[in-house]
Amino acid sequence: MRTQIVLLVLSLAVLSMGQLGCDDNGNAQQINTELEFAFSGTFVPAPPSTDTIDDGRPASLRTYQGVSGFGNTNLTILDEFAQPIPPANCPLNNLEFDLVQGSFVIRVDNGDLLLGTIESGFSCFDPIARLSEITEEGTITEGTGQFSGVTGSVEIITNSIFQNTTATDGYASGGSTGQFTGTLEFE
Repeated sequence: MRTQIVLLVLSLAVLSMGQLGCDDNGNAQQINTELEFAFSGTFVPAPPSTDTIDDGRPASLRTYQGVSGFGNTNLTILDEFAQPIPPANCPLNNLEFDLVQGSFVIRVDNGDLLLGTIESGFSCFDPIARLSEITEEGTITEGTGQFSGVTGSVEIITNSIFQNTTATDGYASGGSTGQFTGTLEFE
């Protein structure tokens, strides 16, 4: 009797595990995994060819490191911001820069990659303190290895201190800390 109960419990467990990944028609269901990590690193101007709107401001190349649930995690961002506008999302004493375009690559400990685009964002820059906060939202577009076929959405918030800024040619470099949060959607 005990053997029959154990077999019944095991059979139900296997059946229910199979159902977790399928809908009522036996089709595979999407599985979501959260990706969150704090990061720190540096930023420098990218080559002049990254100035896609010819305003004299090339994109920034930002390289960061942190630790996620996938181990040591590197985040590289290439993003371009337009000339400053009157603050709409920023405090009044800040300059606001709206995102023109951006992309990112995440490399996890085993070498697998996540690639994505940054679709919206803005930077609030305090020129007296030389501090900025960048808020960006984007989409994971593809991945390699364990991330093959993945999609998802991300938010990146970065706080930076500028080592130097030159308003005339857009050159800026410094260091940053931040938070990356995203949802990986596997099929």
